[in-house]
Amino acid sequence: PVRWDKHTGQSSPYTIDPKWMSRVEEVVGWSLKREFPTVMNVHHDDWLDDPNSFESQFPRFVAIWQQVAEHFQSAEDDLVFECFNEPHKMTADQLNRMNAACVSTIRKSNPHRIIMISGLSWDSPQWIQSGKLQIPQDDKLMVHIHSYDPWSYCNDNPTQHSWGSAADRAAMTGWIEQMDAWSKRYGLPVYYGEFGVTHKQSPSTGRVTWYQARQQAIAKVGWAAAAWDDCGDFKIFDRDSHTWDQAVADALVGKGSSCPGQGSCACDWTKEGAQCGEDDGSECFCKCCCPYKGTDYQCKWQPGFLATV
Repeated sequence: PVRWDKHTGQSSPYTIDPKWMSRVEEVVGWSLKREFPTVMNVHHDDWLDDPNSFESQFPRFVAIWQQVAEHFQSAEDDLVFECFNEPHKMTADQLNRMNAACVSTIRKSNPHRIIMISGLSWDSPQWIQSGKLQIPQDDKLMVHIHSYDPWSYCNDNPTQHSWGSAADRAAMTGWIEQMDAWSKRYGLPVYYGEFGVTHKQSPSTGRVTWYQARQQAIAKVGWAAAAWDDCGDFKIFDRDSHTWDQAVADALVGKGSSCPGQGSCACDWTKEGAQCGEDDGSECFCKCCCPYKGTDYQCKWQPGFLATV
């Protein structure tokens, strides 16, 4: 996430401060050096997300992406550009104009880089499926979604104090399956770029179960995804002590997965096809089986495809 506003000129040609661009390049470089897929965006730049000032601010937005795209045109393909994070005030027409301009501007210097577009209502998957999103003609696009559902459970002032019932799970899988069907219909892969539960919830109220269920549902449809870690209420990694919220970290990489309808089974995962209880000599092996599968169930390894930001 990059906020450009305080480091970009207010009048044409809207020059980005070279020191700031170098700092962004440094941090992006750390990520790419470790071969992490890395998403760079326009984040919390609310000056554009206003229907009354959109027109006057629009050239500045285009100029930012022109400079960023040109500066990073030689970066590895693991660097992905996301046009704008969580638009929610601009009109649908303005959003579609913004997405189109972002894609065309980036393509002038980056003909093959993946670009992410999103919808209104804070990158809402429901809004994206409303039919109002115009998809630019381009064969290297993804759609970026955020969902903290149900918000009544996930937010920092929750009114729902438990999660994990059959109805809860059905609601989650329902919207994910609908979004996946939309993705396949329009040929636009999904990046589920933010999800999480605050520490106002606990394991006893279903917090870890929520992450387990989310990981399983995402893995089933094969989306790219990232859990949200804001160093605060959604913290997963403590940057002071360099320690993980281990139960959540395990859930995000498929450890300790729950069995549908059968409570929890603290499985460790192993290579594809290993038999239940079989120690294949690896660091992790399937120590137990979900009861409803029986002793012939084969473990299915889910590699650590999720990251925190």
